[in-house]
Amino acid sequence: MSEDNVVAFHPKNKLVNFYEIAAEDGNAVWGGEDPHSAVEWLRQSPLNSRLLVSCWEAGEEDARLMIEPIDITKIVFAVMAGTQ
Repeated sequence: MSEDNVVAFHPKNKLVNFYEIAAEDGNAVWGGEDPHSAVEWLRQSPLNSRLLVSCWEAGEEDARLMIEPIDITKIVFAVMAGTQ
């Protein structure tokens, strides 16, 4: 495979993962950039809460959504169950 077939993505600004805890009704109850805090919030949240992650390009004046929120709740719980 030559380098001509490689797709590269080079954003102009820093990319930031944003974690969000959503209640069962879909409303956000917490949001932030720290994945460890997100997991702690999920562990303390009511049943059927979800952990979402999205990716933002952080510019000097504003942020632009790069990747729509993805629900990673089942992945996080599977990892937690496997490490206890």
